[in-house]
Amino acid sequence: MKRIVALLIVCISSIYSYTQDCSLDSQLQDTKRRGAARHIVQQYMEMDYLNRIGNTYFYGDMKMQDDQYVQFLYKNSKAAYDEYVKGRQLTTAGWYLFGVGWSVQALVLPWVAFENELSAWIVGATSFAAIITSIPLLSVGTVRKHRSVEVFNVNYGYEPSAYLTLTTSQNGVGLVLNF
Repeated sequence: MKRIVALLIVCISSIYSYTQDCSLDSQLQDTKRRGAARHIVQQYMEMDYLNRIGNTYFYGDMKMQDDQYVQFLYKNSKAAYDEYVKGRQLTTAGWYLFGVGWSVQALVLPWVAFENELSAWIVGATSFAAIITSIPLLSVGTVRKHRSVEVFNVNYGYEPSAYLTLTTSQNGVGLVLNF
């Protein structure tokens, strides 16, 4: 049981330390290594607004890679950059919890089940909780990363005229066209 508790403490502390390590300096080091982002930002500053299709970001007609998009936001909009970084940290923490939960289910749980039934239930419940907790973290992190496009566009005066959202009502779920 002590081994299991120690394993969980190590996993949780590694997740926390990794999310703290995703600071501004480490992100900029990754983007500075690839010199293309600076050239793209300078070349396309005249374009109107940011757009997103799926997980691909566009500035006008230009398609941006993830590192180029982060560099672009850092140079042009602190609020949008902060929104993207928060989203990426939440997504990273969600993937770590998901991986730890499944790893414990697959590797530790069968080993513990032979020793003690109570320990098996505790380990199983803990790993299941990690997996369940990862789902909203992944969802909220992705939404925040995508919301950085809207934050950037609002800061530069571009507001979409109409957009669709999925909302709940008294009858169920439906699409709403917002103006």
